[in-house]
Amino acid sequence: MKISIITPSYNQKDYIEKNIRSVLNQKYSDFEHIIVDGNSNDGTQKILKKYDHLKWISEKDKGQCDALNKALKMTTGELIGWLNADDFYLDGAFDQIIKFIKKTKSDCLYADYLEVDKNEIVIKENVVPSPSKWMAKYMCFIPSTTFFFKSKVLKKGFEFDNDLELTMDKDFFAYIFENNFTVNKLHKFISCFRWHGENKTTRYNDRRYYEAIKIINKYSRLKLKHNFIGKIFIFLIGNALMFYRLISRKFNIGFHKENKDISIHERYIN
Repeated sequence: MKISIITPSYNQKDYIEKNIRSVLNQKYSDFEHIIVDGNSNDGTQKILKKYDHLKWISEKDKGQCDALNKALKMTTGELIGWLNADDFYLDGAFDQIIKFIKKTKSDCLYADYLEVDKNEIVIKENVVPSPSKWMAKYMCFIPSTTFFFKSKVLKKGFEFDNDLELTMDKDFFAYIFENNFTVNKLHKFISCFRWHGENKTTRYNDRRYYEAIKIINKYSRLKLKHNFIGKIFIFLIGNALMFYRLISRKFNIGFHKENKDISIHERYIN
C-alpha cells in the first residue's frame, strides 16, 4: 500500500529536517513525501534541496489550507498522512499503521501521540479519545499529526476551506464523519507534536468563534449567527464538552472509555 505524506510548510527551517528524516527512517519502501512550502525566506528551500526523494514546491500561497490542497493534488498513494512541518513520526509508525488499517479495514485512522518541547524532550504522553461522530462538529479531538486516510475519502470532492485559518483539521474530520467513512483509533504513540512557542493559539478569540460557528452550521441543523449569542453558545458548549471529556477520562466512560489492559508502556512502538 503506497503511503503519501503531505506537509505544509512556511519558515520552518529549524524543524523541517527532523520531519523529513522521520519519514525516511520508517524504512518503508513504497512512499512519497510531498512538501508544499509557502515561499519561505528562512532557508527552508536549502534543506529541501538536500533530499532527492522529496516532491516539493515553494511558492507564495493563501495560507495553510491552500498549501494542503496543493499537496493533496500531488498525491498518488492509496493512504495519505498529514504531518505538519514542525512535527515528526516515531520509528516503526508506518508498519503499525499498515498492519492496523488492513486488520480493521478502516477508511481512516488516528493514534496517540507525544507532546515534546522544541528540543524534542517529551512533556506529555497524550492518550486521545475514541471516535465520535456527534463530537466531531463541536470539538477537534483527532490529532492531525497521527491521522491517515485512504485516498477515496477525497473522491467526494473535499477541499480545505481557505477561509479557515485555525480549524481546518476540525472541518476535515467533521466532513469524514458526516460522510460515514469508517474511523478507528490505533492504541499506539506514533508521532510527536512539537511545542515551540510559535504554534497557533488554542485560546478563544474572534477568529476561532467565527470558524467554530461556520463548521457547526455546515454539519448540523443549527444555524448560528456570527453575533454575541453565537459566541456565547460556542463558549458554553466548548466548556461543557471539555468538562465531559475530563469526566469521561477520569471515570473511563463514554468519549474517553479506554481499554485499561493497554498500559502506557504498551502504547510505545516496539
